[in-house]
Amino acid sequence: MTPSLIIPFPSRCIGSGTQTLLTGTTAIYAGTNSRQPRRQIIVTNVSIAGDLKIQDAKGVNLTTVFPRVALTIETSDDLIISNTSGGSIVYEVCEIFFDEGTQSSPTYAASDRAGVQSVWGGQNLALHGINPSGSGSGGRPTRMP
Repeated sequence: MTPSLIIPFPSRCIGSGTQTLLTGTTAIYAGTNSRQPRRQIIVTNVSIAGDLKIQDAKGVNLTTVFPRVALTIETSDDLIISNTSGGSIVYEVCEIFFDEGTQSSPTYAASDRAGVQSVWGGQNLALHGINPSGSGSGGRPTRMP
């Protein structure tokens, strides 16, 4: 069996900055950005009191982010952050999106060497028409013609 070199898909982070959610209000976070699916969302409850509820797109509670806690969820679903507490809550969100094929993503060197099969994000590159040597792209795998 040929050993594999696993290279994760490039990704990019989009931060919300520090936000305040008033009592009884919600914030909606779409699962896609520039037609690329979200990989993960990190929600941090910066406040010292008051819980944040993470809800699905229908408003059903999924989980709770307790004060002074960060929670990571791996999903591309649309999510709602809801403040059902008795006061304002300060929070921050970092969303990590897949970043396939854009110039802003980092450079990865992936080449077939000495029987190592190049894999990107768990996928065999050649099966998806990708040139693993990345010729002409700064060492990054590129689509084959």
